[in-house]
Amino acid sequence: MEPQLDRNGDPFCRHGGLTLVPMPGFESRAEELAGLILEKSNRDGEYRTPVDVAIPTFKFRPSGEPYLVFGKRHLDAHDVFVLASGPGTYEMTGQMDYLLAYLAGHKASRITIVFGYFPQGRSDRDEHNVFAIPPILVTKWLVLSQGLLRRIVCLDPHSDQSTMVGHTGLITPVWLTYRLLKHVYQEAQAVSDKVVLAFPDPSARKRFKAALKQLRKDLGQNLQIVYASADRVDAERKTIDGIGGDLDAVDGALVIQLDDETASGVTQMKAAEQLHNVGAREIWSAVTHGVLCANAPTLFAAPNSLIARLYIMDTIPPELRLELRPLLESGRLRVLSWRDDAAWVIYNVHWGFDVRETRGIENT
Repeated sequence: MEPQLDRNGDPFCRHGGLTLVPMPGFESRAEELAGLILEKSNRDGEYRTPVDVAIPTFKFRPSGEPYLVFGKRHLDAHDVFVLASGPGTYEMTGQMDYLLAYLAGHKASRITIVFGYFPQGRSDRDEHNVFAIPPILVTKWLVLSQGLLRRIVCLDPHSDQSTMVGHTGLITPVWLTYRLLKHVYQEAQAVSDKVVLAFPDPSARKRFKAALKQLRKDLGQNLQIVYASADRVDAERKTIDGIGGDLDAVDGALVIQLDDETASGVTQMKAAEQLHNVGAREIWSAVTHGVLCANAPTLFAAPNSLIARLYIMDTIPPELRLELRPLLESGRLRVLSWRDDAAWVIYNVHWGFDVRETRGIENT
């Protein structure tokens, strides 16, 4: 869809100027993205896109009750993009409730939420006595935004159910699997002439299907792949009974485990044991979302850990997570940025372009 033109023939977005609104912890990222979007929009063939940043302030009254300080500047009649990420704690989801209500009250023209990690994405289906949480969150956000919430962008959703929540076209998945896979595979090739890819379960392999196809094309060769025989007990537990695939290739190889996320780290560690037992020389793990909750940072940082490196994207900003500093300083945790992707996605959504080109394997 081509942008509309004003009387001077200049393109304009009918939803107003572009404004970034960061949730707590995303303030510096919003400023950086504003510069990146303007820089990218100044390239030949693009539409120059100045970006405003409006920062909300979340406070508490003496009674402990929360409230929000947020004026109308850069909001009224603007195209607003909220920058956020899970995990979907009570605090995070509550802050989003207040923020969307304020944006609607201050007459934003359109609202888009850009999630690095979709909140409560692991709770995407009914369990015994537990309802799926994403539909609950999205339903109330649509109500609080008074219909102005038009799109939710999320990276590498944990399952297809997450993208089916809400009305048609509400949730747009953006896949970073190729960017992650290509980067880690190239680093592995620099230190080993024998590289094998491993998946903890069939769903993980499915998520990387397009990325694997493109990497094979880029390399002009087949990839050695092994996969775990895994069974998910519930949203928090998974059992791994063994591994299959190109097992002969594992002996003496550098093996890269691939998945969309790691929470407790237990699945990656159990799979690493299986790979070590069949002769893997070294094991790396690469995931989009480094949830790394509970004892995971300690588990990965342990001197006897079988996983030598853990690669994550910065979908859950690691810079403010003190518990990750020892892991970062040890060199075991490597963080790849998705800032360029975020800037390009926001630019395309703002101007009404198809963001499908940014979803899969294209490098923008």
